[in-house]
Parts: sequence; structure tokens; C-alpha cells
Amino acid sequence: MTSIIVQSLDISDFVTDCDQIPFLVRNQDLSLVAEGFSFSIGFSSLNLPSVGNTVLVKHNGIDVYQGIVKSVSSDHNQLVYRIEVENILLRMEDTMVSFEKLGSFFSDVVSPDPWQTCSFIRNANSVYAPNHRLYDDEGVVFHSNGSLPGGINPDTVYYVRRLDPDYFQLRERMQAGSAILFTTDGSGDHEYNYADVSEWNYRDNENSPNINLNRTLKQMFVACGLILDTSAVESTTLYSRNVEGTNYSYDIRSLCLDEYMLYCLNIDSAMLYTKIDDPDSSADFSFNKISIWDFVSFLCGMFGFILEPSNGYWGKFRLLKRTTPFSVSDDDVTSLIEKQKAKDGGGYTIYMKRNDLRSAYKTPTESELSEYEKSVAGGGKEEITLWNNLKILLRDKRPGAPAGAVLSSSSYFVELNKMLSNQLLAYNYDMNRKEWFVRGSFPSGDVLELKIDAVKNQYSIISETYDF
Repeated sequence: MTSIIVQSLDISDFVTDCDQIPFLVRNQDLSLVAEGFSFSIGFSSLNLPSVGNTVLVKHNGIDVYQGIVKSVSSDHNQLVYRIEVENILLRMEDTMVSFEKLGSFFSDVVSPDPWQTCSFIRNANSVYAPNHRLYDDEGVVFHSNGSLPGGINPDTVYYVRRLDPDYFQLRERMQAGSAILFTTDGSGDHEYNYADVSEWNYRDNENSPNINLNRTLKQMFVACGLILDTSAVESTTLYSRNVEGTNYSYDIRSLCLDEYMLYCLNIDSAMLYTKIDDPDSSADFSFNKISIWDFVSFLCGMFGFILEPSNGYWGKFRLLKRTTPFSVSDDDVTSLIEKQKAKDGGGYTIYMKRNDLRSAYKTPTESELSEYEKSVAGGGKEEITLWNNLKILLRDKRPGAPAGAVLSSSSYFVELNKMLSNQLLAYNYDMNRKEWFVRGSFPSGDVLELKIDAVKNQYSIISETYDF
């Protein structure tokens, strides 16, 4: 049994017809699609939905779709109101990946624990904080009811150089060789708190900011007025890599992005975000920016994630990973495999354009991009690329490595062919089949099947029609 609930009122009894409800739709490369649907209610309904009303669809008591009323029109021939619904996830289409929209959400990593008092010893350039329980390269922030010593700014992450249980010094970046010098004594009462650099690290061991994928996705949802629960996939292995003879597994918490490179996605050069977001700049970069939905949809396709409404919580979604692969009509696997096949006809070329120096993204001076990880299959005719400046880095999981540190970014990252594997597979099916099918299901067992027409580059939903 399926119910449509508008503004907390169940209006299912008044529904005269309804489109199929696209609770799980994917592109050919398995990236997600947030689609709307429409339904009609009779003129006799006492509760006519209005534009902007919330729409919740339940199937067998489980939330399967969240949307917003986009339009309401009258059909006097059929004596019904036609209601157009937009998926609530499309909020993310209206927000661009940029420092202006995301910077403050990423950097808020200060512990909710009580702030602790401390004092600054200028002649020793040290902080006195009895029983501080901090260790090398952990992050701390300070504030004061007066003024902090010269060289220290409030609400800025600094990195601990532990001296003993009561004293520590500060470093500007992780694993820096020298401590910060205090140029004045400061005044008033001072406090410090812990900053979780495992989530967001402003100055890592390569002196650049990085943010793990877990926080990236969660804070993108927050920036759009939504909530994402990632707890179900936080320990799921997404990638494996041998580091100095030892195999390590990486999950959504240990894969990360250079924050400044993130703001430069799809831009034709490498530069600091201030240049990209400058409204007075002669170069208009706004046309190249990608939306948050573009980014979220791509990552879900790449790793086989699905988004499921969190039952009973409006605006909240759960990030889940399928335990079985998506399948096509000939029972081949279409998701999460790394095998590449040469194409019939001109073949393809894959490559990534970026600047491999992270420092290039810390200056407003534009730097050129180069082609990396380039490979050719067949005749290399078709180009298959991702956004410029996309590079997924690996946190350092070796014993003794500080939280938030990365492995060498020039050597350790998620390879392009693994990020593109589903796009390559979709391209392969385009070349060899006129039609293919993707069947997807929620953990609740509901199934949706898509019929892909590769010639027309269209898909149609061929799942069952829900009864009301």
C-alpha cells in the first residue's frame, strides 16, 4: 500500500491517478538522478496542496520519497487538480561547490566539550594547560576575553608539539619543524579546545587543507538544509592500496579531498578560490562550477551508494551501499568492476586534467593544468574525462601517523580508471547494445527497473505502478 502525505495530511483517498514514483533512478553510469512525479486529486478534496508544501510518499509504511509541490493546476474536463512534485534533493542543484557556500560548514570542527583554561608563557613560546592530554599534531583552537599573544589568532587551528603532560607548543602546520613564536604577552583570560583534524585539516603534513569524504558529503547536505546519515557505510571498504608492502583498506572516512582543489572542480586552471569567487574578476568562472548535486550523484555512482529517506525524519537521508551489484538483462555486472574493454569502432581515451602541486591551489595566480593518467583503448576516438582538478587522496593509516595526515599526494590517490569505471561500462553498453536494463532495490525490498535506450540516449521506468 502506498500513501501520499502532504503537509502531514494523508490525501491518498482523493488521488485519482499518479505517475510511477522514481524513488531510485540512475544514469547509465549509475550516478543518481533526482526526479519528480505528478498526481491528480479530485475537486472534492478538502485539502488542496499549495506550491511549496512538503510531499512524503510511504510504501508499506516506509518513507520512500520526499518532495516539494512545484505547481498546482486545474483540469476542468477531468474535474481534478494536477499536482507536480519536485524531489527535495534538487535543492542541491541550486547550490554550487564553492568556498562561499561550503567553507564555513567544513571548518566547524571544534569539539563540543567544555573549553579549558590555559596561559601562554612568552619566553618559552609554550602553553600551560595542566593535564591537557594532547599529543603531537593534534589540532587546537583558542579564544580569549582579552587578546591572545601576538602570532596567535582566535578560531584558527594550530598543531600541538607536546612537551609534557602540562605544557605544549604550537605549530602552524602538521609536522612543522619549529614552534610559533609569541611576539606579545596577550591579556585577559584564555581558553583552548580540541579541533578534530581527522574530519577537516587546515594545514596537513603537505601544508594544505584536506577534508574527508564523510564530512564532505554530510556538510554538503547541511549547506542545502538537509541531513545525511552516513553511519551505515562509514566502515565499508571502498578502496584498497598497498603502502610500503602493507595493504590498507580505505573507507569514506579515510578517503579525502584537498579542500582548495574541491573549489576548483571543473575550472580550466589551478588557483585559489578567492580568484574563482571574485565578482570583479574579468574571468567569469561561474559557468564552469558544478552543483552539489552533481558531486553527490557522481560519488554515489562511483561507489555504489544509494540515498534512502530516513523513516520519520523530513529532510534526512541515509547513505547506504548495495550488498549486491546492479545487473543488466544479460546478467553482466554493470557496477563496481575495474575491467575495461576496448570499444567496437573508434575506441576511447581517458585522462584527467589537474595540477599535481597542491600549492598551485593556494595562490590567486592561475596555473596551467596537465593531462594525467592518460590511457588509450582501441583507436582512442572517444574522450571520457572527469571534471578538471578532481583528485581523491588517501589518509595516512600507517602506525604512528597523526590523524588527518595524508600519504604523498603525488603517489597515493584513487586512480582515474577506478573513478571512471562505471562511465566506461556505460559507454561499452552503448556501443554494443541498443537497450539495457538496470534493476535497483532499496533494502526494504522495493524494486525499480529502468529500460535504457542507448540510441535515443533515454531511459524509461518500467517498474510496477503503485496502487492507491
